[in-house]
Amino acid sequence: MERSVGSRLIGLFQQLDKIGGKAAKNPSSTDDLQQIRYVTSKIYQLLNQQEKIHRDSVLKNAAQLDLILCTLRNCSDRAVVVNIIHILLELLGKTQVGKRSSALVSANTTNILLQCMVRETEDNVTNDDLLILAHQVLAKLSSKDRKFSTKARLHRTLLITLSLIKSNICQFKNLQCLLQVFKSYTNNSVNASYLGKHNSIPPMFRVIQQCGRKHTTVLKLALEIVYNVTKSRNNAARTIGGEHVPHLLGLYQDWHQLDTKHRHVNIRKAILNILKNITNLKSGRKALADANGIQILYDTAQDVIDCREMESLILLASVIMRKCCPRNKLPCDIRSPRKQDFTERQKEVELGNIALSTAVPKQKGQQREHKVQKEKKFSTSSCSYDIMGILLDWICDAHLRYAVTDQPTRAIERFSSTEYILERVLKILPTSVDMLREFPPNNFRISLPCLQFIYWSLINVEQASGQQKSNLSSTLRRLGEELYRSKTVKFMDVSSDKSDFPLSPTKLDKSKDGIYFRSSNQHVRLLSSLIILKTLSQVDLVAHVFDVLKNDLKSDVCKELFLYYQATPVVLQYLKPINKAFMGAAMDIFLQLSADTPFQTPFLESCGNEQWFRTVAMVLRAPTQDNKLLEKLSIILQKLSKFKTNKRFFDVYTIVGIIQEILRGCSTDQAFLALNLKSILFNLTSTGGVQS
Repeated sequence: MERSVGSRLIGLFQQLDKIGGKAAKNPSSTDDLQQIRYVTSKIYQLLNQQEKIHRDSVLKNAAQLDLILCTLRNCSDRAVVVNIIHILLELLGKTQVGKRSSALVSANTTNILLQCMVRETEDNVTNDDLLILAHQVLAKLSSKDRKFSTKARLHRTLLITLSLIKSNICQFKNLQCLLQVFKSYTNNSVNASYLGKHNSIPPMFRVIQQCGRKHTTVLKLALEIVYNVTKSRNNAARTIGGEHVPHLLGLYQDWHQLDTKHRHVNIRKAILNILKNITNLKSGRKALADANGIQILYDTAQDVIDCREMESLILLASVIMRKCCPRNKLPCDIRSPRKQDFTERQKEVELGNIALSTAVPKQKGQQREHKVQKEKKFSTSSCSYDIMGILLDWICDAHLRYAVTDQPTRAIERFSSTEYILERVLKILPTSVDMLREFPPNNFRISLPCLQFIYWSLINVEQASGQQKSNLSSTLRRLGEELYRSKTVKFMDVSSDKSDFPLSPTKLDKSKDGIYFRSSNQHVRLLSSLIILKTLSQVDLVAHVFDVLKNDLKSDVCKELFLYYQATPVVLQYLKPINKAFMGAAMDIFLQLSADTPFQTPFLESCGNEQWFRTVAMVLRAPTQDNKLLEKLSIILQKLSKFKTNKRFFDVYTIVGIIQEILRGCSTDQAFLALNLKSILFNLTSTGGVQS
């Protein structure tokens, strides 16, 4: 049976080729067109009735696949086009099979289908069924075609899909494939911005409103589309103007109440992601607050705070609440085991709702204060004990025990190994974040050694495998935020004398604003800045840190500390073209350090390595270059070229050739740059030079 079906398929393809599938655009007669319709319908019937072995045989046969696609591209007859699209659907199968999709994408199927859609819409009477069939195929191919969104924009099919969505809002079977294709469009930021301008947001919210509880797949797709579109600030403003924020909050509340078994966490996460985009705007934060969004997010977070599966939702809700009230500590402390007492007390402190009174506080309030203080002391003590235990164990193992033995060499070899150091460091780092919160302000005897330990630990972790750093990503982020912000809520101090009750809560601990990154001590501030640069990636925070660091490095003391902590690689990572926003700031710091001071030579020696010259080569090869940046870089390279030991790096990374090319393209306005480049070439070609 299989042989007869296979031979019939071969015969049909030969017949299609004989008729002239490639020249089917202008068939010689209506008889030829009728035969093409017949042959394509028979191929579809055979593939539909038989097993997948025949589908795979067609996909593997490049000539047969090419014949089908050429017929689709050249033939404008609707019946033939519908037959061929049905054939493509059969070739793909009911499920999305990766190899089949890749084979069709490689054969340029997406381009041909997009052309067919455009051709169909140009007719006076459009066949929506044909367009929906084309979208069913594209829904399976779009994820495999990296350039699909760009192709769709160039073929101008974005608005075709949008109009189909508007006309099929209640047809969920059709909507799924349409939304899958539309989501692939919006993955491209240019497409998302364009579609937002053409009023694509209201139809998505109409789809969301129609979905209800049953059509969760369609609902999730619509939410993901809105998320992609609202990444653009203009589209986020359109969403706010359309008064969709209360709708999103209501939807989030509904799913929070319905999804008791947490089977649809992705839907709630998608809603929060949209709110996160919206609250990037001031008007969005105001709209969220006006719709009582902060209270809704807080209440829903409290309900699931003990559920590990919901941790991602709680963190996302916390990010949104931080945006809306950044100066206040969040009312929800995820790590506190007795969150209710903490929350109630904190609200009283922040909102100032406790009236000043000379009367003795009630017994209930007094007990609550004792509980909070007790928990705080217990938490601090626990962190201290953990770290002290690990450190004492480390000292005993690595030093004290082997100091009285006859085998000191073996001890040094073992305890200086990377694996041993990493094991100890990874135990201490997560706990050290909690310790930083509790250090007394301006006590540098405690805070400075802790910061030094954290900094050198991060250097060791970075030099080890990347997996260790990825496991610490959450800890590193918390560490950077703690050093940058360093703000906590301080509750009233409970006196040991029971009769002496304070009359009001204290305000925020203002003295703590002056620690770590905001410290008046240059050493602490510089070390905190370096740790923040290694742990945070938020643009505004990093830019502020660079400004402070640049100002501090005017001092010789800070320059000496910078070199002591071997901080050149920390700043060097921001000189790469991928960090375009910080290249100028990083270069300014290097230019300061290369000035004529006693620290010039040590700094230039710290730049004489492969990492530095590899980064410089990347900067010089960048397609778009800033003339001011090049001038500053040329000053440093001119000084480095005087060291004979650096000549091999100039050769290995072909920097000489790049410099010669830049020199040839220098205009009359770039005389200073040209002079420095010529000086570099002279230093490298001359026999003399400074011996490093």
